Amino acid sequence: MNQKNRLIVFHPPSPDDASMFDAPLDISGSAPWVYVRNRFHAEGIELRTSYRTNDQELAGAEAVVFLNLPHELTGWVNRFKDRIAPLRGRRRANGGLFWKRCLDAGVTDRIALILFEPPVVQPETYNMAEHRRFTKVFTWSPHWQGKGPRYAPVVAPQQIVTRTPEEIAFEQRKLLCNFSGYKHSRHPQELYSAREHTIRYMEASHPDEFEHFGPGWSGEQWPSWRGTVPDKFTVYPRFRFGLCYENMRDEPGYITEKIIDCMAAGTVPVYWGCPEIAELVPVEAFVDKRQFKDDAEMVAYLRVMPAQQWQQMRKAGLEYVSSKIFSDSLGANALFNCLKRALDPAMLHA
Repeated sequence: MNQKNRLIVFHPPSPDDASMFDAPLDISGSAPWVYVRNRFHAEGIELRTSYRTNDQELAGAEAVVFLNLPHELTGWVNRFKDRIAPLRGRRRANGGLFWKRCLDAGVTDRIALILFEPPVVQPETYNMAEHRRFTKVFTWSPHWQGKGPRYAPVVAPQQIVTRTPEEIAFEQRKLLCNFSGYKHSRHPQELYSAREHTIRYMEASHPDEFEHFGPGWSGEQWPSWRGTVPDKFTVYPRFRFGLCYENMRDEPGYITEKIIDCMAAGTVPVYWGCPEIAELVPVEAFVDKRQFKDDAEMVAYLRVMPAQQWQQMRKAGLEYVSSKIFSDSLGANALFNCLKRALDPAMLHA
């Protein structure tokens, strides 16, 4: 391929993400993947999803990047579910048999894997034997990054702040809200149950001061549930605080969009998850759930926080997510730098 036609193919987890790189080249918007695409394009490299790539183009790709381990490599149960999905009127959750397409195209010497999800969510993806199929494995985990040259660092995709949050007075906001799906795990570090415990506490003790949103819940079982919304940004400004529990606690390096989305929307996060969060995000911008012995103590603290202190925390969060420090450490620029460094042909084959 000549310089103008260099191609990197990304295989997203779902056909719903087939157009993740299709926005106009001059519009970054709030999508980190569009920012990454624009940065690569400026260097003569096109990013395209597997759903937009034919077999001939795939064979000539400079690299192929899987976003999460494909079902074809995660055991017979997932492979079976993937195959019967069309029979049940559903799309194949992991894009069908793209791994086989890569084998047929002869690109297995330049395939990378990004592990965004933690072991609580996708334990099957942390199988080192399967990692050996990939030339590079991107991970946020310092533990896995230390396992050899195959492993490279990555940060989670974070939004680019382009909108100013709605200004709603402190006194007119409800106390607390939550955005999450209804999920469970038996992993000892899971935070699904802790999130549910806080929701139950709010429903029992302060039902008029709390609402939560997300897929999979039942309004009959969870009275505070208000369904799903297309955009957190339009809901967060109605609340003083956002419940930002990661899916997994005490896992170094694991920080997702939850706390960033909350700050970007002008709401103060109540955070629990990454153990070194105070080294990554200004401590004056969030409430650390770990400092409280239980939900009652935490909620009591939130309820009596003065408006002036809350405004200072809100301001600190907005300034942080708009800063170069954020962009270069956790934001879209950091994501681009991680990918560019490890997908360089010389590094990819190192």
